[in-house]
Amino acid sequence: VYDVAFWNDGYLVGGGFAAMGKVKSRKNFAVIDMNTKEVLPFAPNPDGPVENILVDGENIFVSGSFSEFDVATAQPIVRVNKNSFASESLTTVVSFLPDSKIEGTDVDENNLYVVGDFDTSSSLNQQGIAAFDKSTGQIQDWPAQSLDAVSE
Repeated sequence: VYDVAFWNDGYLVGGGFAAMGKVKSRKNFAVIDMNTKEVLPFAPNPDGPVENILVDGENIFVSGSFSEFDVATAQPIVRVNKNSFASESLTTVVSFLPDSKIEGTDVDENNLYVVGDFDTSSSLNQQGIAAFDKSTGQIQDWPAQSLDAVSE
């Protein structure tokens, strides 16, 4: 298990695992009801480890070393609606950060901040840290730069 986040009445668990609970097949991501301790039905089964989970209002931002999450092509980050558990790819972020290693995420009112191992060799003219509109995934004009990879 790499990360755990609190959500409404439960916990979101991410990591590199094949099962959660006694008999629940859950690959790399699981939702556990806080009261019953049962693993809930949502099973996106990402095809690689989930390393970061961030809950923000109605959204859950999940990042890691995966290229698929539920039905979304989602490398390296996906947004999940925490009420419906419908997932969607942040395609603009994905296109800017292909094959990137995301080390951490944070949000403010409008933006999703991403730190990790990416540089100007991608189509993103940022190195190590970037800001995206958290609704649209569009890159924000934000002059922060790092000289190397950034870790949380």
